[in-house]
Parts: sequence; structure tokens; C-alpha cells
Amino acid sequence: MISDSTIASQRQAARIAGLAYVFGILYVPVYLLTSAGLTVANDPAATIANVQANPVLFRVGILSTLVMFMSVFVLIAALYVTVAPVNRNLALLGLVLRLPEATLGLVALVFSLLVSQLASGDASWAGFGPQQVQALVQLAMQGGGAAGTVNLAFMGLGSLPFLYLFWTARYAPRPLVGFGMLANVLALASAFTSILAPGSAVDGMQMVLVAPVMVFELVFGLWLAIKSIDVPLPERPSDQEALPTVVAVHTPARR
Repeated sequence: MISDSTIASQRQAARIAGLAYVFGILYVPVYLLTSAGLTVANDPAATIANVQANPVLFRVGILSTLVMFMSVFVLIAALYVTVAPVNRNLALLGLVLRLPEATLGLVALVFSLLVSQLASGDASWAGFGPQQVQALVQLAMQGGGAAGTVNLAFMGLGSLPFLYLFWTARYAPRPLVGFGMLANVLALASAFTSILAPGSAVDGMQMVLVAPVMVFELVFGLWLAIKSIDVPLPERPSDQEALPTVVAVHTPARR
């Protein structure tokens, strides 16, 4: 039987997880309007020109990405606390599988910092010619993209144990949780396709395949932040049941 204190911790952790989900989704438009909007795939010269023209905007995108991945660590810990009483082993599996997601996100962030330094003409790169700088920027963008692809794989895979425990415990509406599991399977398939067949039509649809995850995380996050989780309270005996039953024993009178 789960104690009252454990249930209170679960509900508090669920609300924290919900807020972290929502924060992660709200970050997306900021990213698209800053770092992503200035980066041109397979065109390092255009990327360098954009970053040089908007250095502060590019760094704002980097900073927002850093804060977002910090919130992912909070999300992972909160999800673990929420579902660990259901099945600690599966919750630990989800924790272990999702930690590389946040770590790889920080690795991708390092590549973005390199792009910023190269484009700004940092003194440490003064000995490199324009062609060399462009080659390094292209390498940094490709490294960031590769880290992002593996990051996506661990996000999809690591979410499944957590969502399975939400499903079995009925902590949230099953149709919503089921949609989330399907969305993460699609994201996982998208990451695998990017690795196995880069440049394919499916690889080009990665944002389309990931979109259901973003929809799910926004709705699920709002649900958890507002309603938390539905944990059945432990049953307590009533006052009458708690009182011991006194059995009267009649002894025959002696004559």
C-alpha cells in the first residue's frame, strides 16, 4: 500500500513534470526564431553571414537551448519519482534511457557554440582562412545534427517505459497516454531512418514525424500541471471497524 507521503510526492512530481513538458514545447518557437532561423543547412557561408549579422540573436538561441535541456533533466527526475512506486525497475529503465537524450542535447549545444565562435572571428581561429572556417562550420553543423538524431532516438525510446507505467497505473487518460506511446514510436522510427537512410524521403519528413510528440507533450504537460495524477488513496478502516470487537462470554453460575 502506498503511503500518503508517497502519494503527495508523486502528485507534486507529476505537476513539475507537466511544467517541464510545457516549457520544452514553448522553447520550440524561440529556437526556430533564433538559432534555427539563422542556420542554413549545407551552406556554411550563408550561416556565417547570418550569424555575423545577428550574433546576439544566435546566442539567445544557444542560451534558450541550454535552459531547455536543463529542464529535461528536471523532467526525467520528476517522471521517475511519479511512476517509481508502480514499478521501480521500469522507472529506472526510463531514467537511464532518457539521460543520454539530455546529455546529447548539450553536446549539440557545444557544436552551436563552435559555430558562433567561428562566425564571430574569434582570435583563436585567426590562423584559419575563409575556406577552412567554412569547412569547420559545416563540420560543426553536421556534428550538431548527428547529436540531435541520436538525441531523438533516446527521447523516443526512453519515453516508452514511463508512458507504459502511466498506462498500467491509469495515472492519466489512457487514450492520451496511448497516443503518446505511438507518437514516440514514430519519433524513434524517424531517428533510425535518419541513421540507416540519410537523405531519404522519410528522413526529410523528420519534423512531420516528430510533430505528434510535440502535440502530445503539450497536452500531456498541461494535464499533469493542472490535474496532476489520479492515485487512489489508501483505504482506511472506519471508526467502527477500528474498534476491537468485544465478545461477551457467559459462564454458568455455580451452585
